[in-house]
Amino acid sequence: MALLYDGVRIAGGLYLAYVAIQIFRSPAFGLDATPGQAAASTLRAACAKGILSSILNPKALLFCSVLLPQFVRPEAGPMWSQVLELGVVLVAVGILFDLTLAAGAVRISGWLRRHPKAQTVQRWTFSAALLAFTVQLSLD
Repeated sequence: MALLYDGVRIAGGLYLAYVAIQIFRSPAFGLDATPGQAAASTLRAACAKGILSSILNPKALLFCSVLLPQFVRPEAGPMWSQVLELGVVLVAVGILFDLTLAAGAVRISGWLRRHPKAQTVQRWTFSAALLAFTVQLSLD
């Protein structure tokens, strides 16, 4: 399916270029004090976007339906309870990982708020990396 591969590759490259341009054009954050209501609204929107992307992520379904059953042993008891236990452990580890990432992001964002030039360098570097991926995809 070379045609399908090329279509996905081109669409992915165009999307990466779009994201790179949006990041490059984005203003520095944290320079103006944001009212509490606007900050809460932004936080709600970010949480809703995160939950939606998690629910629609096919990797989680694939992981749970393909990988977890490999650890279920029929002789160890009811299979449903083993899958439930593995699922609970998976969710708990995921929550700890996400909380660690969030704590790190809070620290990094605090530093970036105090250094607007570092924000600019970060945005330009990330945009350049995405554009480089776009070029690589187009040449593949």
